[in-house]
Amino acid sequence: MNKPQILVVEDEAFIAANLIQILISLGYTVHKAVAKGEDAVNSVKIQKPDLILMDIELIGALTGIETAEKIRAIADIPIVYLTAYSDDERLKKAQITEPYGYLVKPVHNRELKATIEMALYKHALNRKLKERDDTIRTLLNAVSDDLVLINSGRKIIAINKSMAEKLGQKPKELIGRAIGDFLNSQVLSEILDRIIDSHETDRQTHFEEKQNDRWVETLVYPVIGGSENDLRIAIQSHDITLRKQFEEDLKNEGLTQIGQNMEQFQILNDQIRNPLQVIRGYVLLDTTRYSDAINKQVEIIDDLVTQLDIGWLKSEKVSQFLIKHQHVFTKSIQEK
Repeated sequence: MNKPQILVVEDEAFIAANLIQILISLGYTVHKAVAKGEDAVNSVKIQKPDLILMDIELIGALTGIETAEKIRAIADIPIVYLTAYSDDERLKKAQITEPYGYLVKPVHNRELKATIEMALYKHALNRKLKERDDTIRTLLNAVSDDLVLINSGRKIIAINKSMAEKLGQKPKELIGRAIGDFLNSQVLSEILDRIIDSHETDRQTHFEEKQNDRWVETLVYPVIGGSENDLRIAIQSHDITLRKQFEEDLKNEGLTQIGQNMEQFQILNDQIRNPLQVIRGYVLLDTTRYSDAINKQVEIIDDLVTQLDIGWLKSEKVSQFLIKHQHVFTKSIQEK
């Protein structure tokens, strides 16, 4: 295992030399110490240390805090501040640069090692979390639908660009916000209550809902993390307004057409059955050896007409089939 590499940024030569000696004795690899912020920035670019011990007060144009800000802009390296003071105002200014710890001079061996090890551990953990978040963000943005991931407290922990744009904000601005502040759906709220409060994490839920003048189809499904307590819920939705309009148009036009067909078919039934009745009448008036055969054929024709009539009465199934497969017809229309 490679030894962590440390850069010391200290403008007092004696303190810098003492720190280097202690760090080496603790098993770290130490780069040449620098006294100015400008030199620290250049050293980071060339040597890329694993951790920086930075004096808050430095000689030269840059203070330790200003130097840390410049380093943060070019590299992800944990910084531990060295200071001869512990006043709140100074530490408050230093917090802007998100340091991984503070050490008050003079520094003791045990305290120095504990602070460095904790800083390296926290930095490695933060990097893993960032990589995980980047992966989640990439996966979310790969989905064309609106997609948001919340925790059991209903707080947004990840959201894709599509959903953020729909809400009129940037993804970073929405992280940590309550999902109820943006998606005011009673159906969604009840589903989240059931999943979170009743621990119903074994199935996904689907619903359709009209929002203003648009129809939205939403899928809600729990995502269990590394432990049972690490519950996350994905909310995925997409616009189905076009499909709904197609279904409505199909329903209206289909029923109208069916009505017209039924009217025409009723006329046709009468036109067919009337001659059949006449044929029956002639057979009764003039019985021949073919009477039975003629009547049998008349009954067959009458039965066929009845079956066709029943078929048209059930023609709503045709409409339902078209609705079920409407995407095929929509695509065909768009291609034309």
